[in-house]
Amino acid sequence: PESADGYVGVPLLLIAVALAVSAWSSRLTRFLAVMLAIIVAAALGPVVHLGGKRLFSLPWSGVWHLPLLRSAFPARLMVFAFLILAVMAAQWLAAPMKGRLARWSLAALAVAAIVLDTPSLQISPHSSVPRFISAGWYRHHVKSGETVLVISKSGNAGLLWQAESDFYMKLAGGYISQMLTPRTDLPHAVQNLAHATPLYAEQFRAFVKRAKVGVILVDASAAPKWAGIFARLGLHGRQTGGVIVYQTNGCRACRVPHAAQH
Repeated sequence: PESADGYVGVPLLLIAVALAVSAWSSRLTRFLAVMLAIIVAAALGPVVHLGGKRLFSLPWSGVWHLPLLRSAFPARLMVFAFLILAVMAAQWLAAPMKGRLARWSLAALAVAAIVLDTPSLQISPHSSVPRFISAGWYRHHVKSGETVLVISKSGNAGLLWQAESDFYMKLAGGYISQMLTPRTDLPHAVQNLAHATPLYAEQFRAFVKRAKVGVILVDASAAPKWAGIFARLGLHGRQTGGVIVYQTNGCRACRVPHAAQH
């Protein structure tokens, strides 16, 4: 897999190969080796990429178009490969054969290779949750169970704010992962407002009514762009606690901008 999720390391692969060669007569070893090969092949997905370039499709590429598999992330299958490699490493280390020191040295190298490849965990000293949420000010602007639309530069801001509010509010839109929502957590009717044509404005108004969006919460960091967009639609917000709050009122006051305005 092109993803770092598939990184194994040469020492761990050597352990798997050494076990397969030295203990192939064992039914367990054969089972583990075959399953490892199948899972690694499946984790490649439908197409082989190298350096960001598509090389060729694999013979089983059509399988990934089936209803259940077309939304799967092939690289995640490597979780099962790591489980098999762990069992193979344990079996190899526990085998009553000569060279115990060499075997444990190779195992130590395998651990070191994985540790050295592990990226450092970046932890921000400051919370990305605005005071509007952390201080509970949302209770003065949002009704319990009301549907809100969260607009922020952070793709998962809406889910984070919802969790911080103990699921006080419902969400329109949402960010799950880069594989499922690679660009943004915003519904298409909201994304299209970047080009505020009369058609897109009508689609936005229909979306607000259909999804029953009562409040739009704009992160202050995204305010310069969206404040102008909503102003052209006739929506005016109030800034408080790092958030601009727009009461939609069913978008009854929304207006369709003239074509010249976009």
